Amino acid sequence: MSIAVRAERMPLAEVRETFLPALRKAASSLVTRLHAV
Repeated sequence: MSIAVRAERMPLAEVRETFLPALRKAASSLVTRLHAV
């Protein structure tokens, strides 16, 4: 999973703060679903 953001529009700290929790949640859900198959 990944996201893309122009560096000059959003600092890395803000990217982490804004997107990382949702990415981790989605990744965890995907792993759970893949193990269930």
